[in-house]
Amino acid sequence: MAEASQNEDIADILAEASQMEQDPTNIVARLKRAYVNEKNAPELLPFETDLLAQVMAKVEDQELVVQQNRDAAAAAGGGGGAARAAGWTTSWRTSTTRSSTGSGS
Repeated sequence: MAEASQNEDIADILAEASQMEQDPTNIVARLKRAYVNEKNAPELLPFETDLLAQVMAKVEDQELVVQQNRDAAAAAGGGGGAARAAGWTTSWRTSTTRSSTGSGS
């Protein structure tokens, strides 16, 4: 009796996980699935170009919001922390660009 209940619980969990992956608004689940697919079978499964473009657009939107908040903080007199954060972002982007282009520091 307990085993049947356990099997139903597992079936419910799997059904819920499958439903989350199928939901087009659940970008995180779709991105995880695309990563696993690309890592394990890049020649067999299609590359998720649209999903990647959607994620990149969201990241760029978030970067814009962060920059606007920094600018607002600097204008309100809270420039010290914003300036340090902006310097960190600039150095991070520079090091990321270097590592992606193959020229090290």
